[in-house]
Amino acid sequence: MYLSIKKEEWDSYLLSLALGENFIYAPHKTEKFVDFDILSENPQEIIYHSYKTLTPIKHFLFTIKEKITDIPAQKKIILIGAKACDLAALDLLDKVFLDEDYPDPYYKTRRDNTIIIGTDCYEISENCHCTAYGIDPYVEKNCDLTVNVVDDNVLIKDLSEKGEKFIRQMKENSDFRKADNTSIKKIKRQQQSIKNK
Repeated sequence: MYLSIKKEEWDSYLLSLALGENFIYAPHKTEKFVDFDILSENPQEIIYHSYKTLTPIKHFLFTIKEKITDIPAQKKIILIGAKACDLAALDLLDKVFLDEDYPDPYYKTRRDNTIIIGTDCYEISENCHCTAYGIDPYVEKNCDLTVNVVDDNVLIKDLSEKGEKFIRQMKENSDFRKADNTSIKKIKRQQQSIKNK
């Protein structure tokens, strides 16, 4: 079920989290690309529905290099703007690093401490080819929440326990309502349109 919140309230909540103990990474436009940047101010500059960021989300979960003699970092991360093609890779990473018999404690700690918020693609680049792999250009799994911006509202749907908890905490300070059918139909039309492209 989609819940709806005014965009300005959503932005305000994100800013309050960023000023707290959370590290929030979200897509921003650079000169040539869309890539993740840490949110410290101006949440209205987040790019929600572009194509995939230059940096893959595995960068946040599986670092190139780390000291395994250290205690795994407990840093809390909120990652906004994960795309379906990128999220599909988590099936492989989780299968390897969250193996029941031999889980990787460093990967598991980062995975547990990261809230992943997926967003649909409303644009495609000349190199996009997710449908060739049977992946739709909209998010349905492997993240904690999905977010779609429709007019001046943000429609949110939880997909995990972490997502449910995020929404519960947000409800304490924000005015949520059930999303209306018109907004949901807009999302569905947009999803089908970009898939057809």
